[in-house]
Amino acid sequence: MAYVPTAALVVRREALGTGFDHTLRYGEDVDLVWRLVEAGWRVRYAPSVHVAHARPATLAARLRRRFHYGTTAAPLARLHPGALTPLVLQPGLGITVGALAARRPLVAAAAFAVSTTLLANRLRARGIPTDGLVGAMAGGAWQTWLGTGRWCRQFAAPAFLAAAARGGWWRRVVVAALLASPNLAQEVAYGAGVWAGCLRERRFAAVLPTVRASFVPIDRYRDTPNPR
Repeated sequence: MAYVPTAALVVRREALGTGFDHTLRYGEDVDLVWRLVEAGWRVRYAPSVHVAHARPATLAARLRRRFHYGTTAAPLARLHPGALTPLVLQPGLGITVGALAARRPLVAAAAFAVSTTLLANRLRARGIPTDGLVGAMAGGAWQTWLGTGRWCRQFAAPAFLAAAARGGWWRRVVVAALLASPNLAQEVAYGAGVWAGCLRERRFAAVLPTVRASFVPIDRYRDTPNPR
């Protein structure tokens, strides 16, 4: 999760500053939390706390709400550049998943082996054990697949459905697997809202995947506690 929702928020008064940005109809809680973090405050999520939240009674109302939530992505990306990324891909695992989807198992195996070896070398150079690394990388490939599927459902479902209609059985299987979700309608509604917000803002960072050399920035690890 890229943000902490604020169904209930307890905050130090001196940290609150100007509070919620009233120019934001939705997403004002995300903006506030990110501003607190950017100011150096520590934000914690307490999953054991349960707060009742009003739920729309009909499917149409739920879809409208998801659409409106989606429209906040572009303004948040403008206010907090780089903080909102819909999909982060590590090159080796991205190639692995893409090759498997394209029925290129040898390419997938080679990409997986190379990326695992490179990461193992980085870890050993820093004296970090590599036990279980292969399993962790396999888990990373699976998460890459899940994240790619979520991105496809939210931002490109019509295009993928059109591609499946014109493709063979394997393409249909891949598209069906990527788009499979019990909440497909809500995800598509959210993605439509994101696209609407991006068109309104004339900026598209909120829908563009990001490629990073590593999910774990080893070189940036520091043992410096947050002073607040």
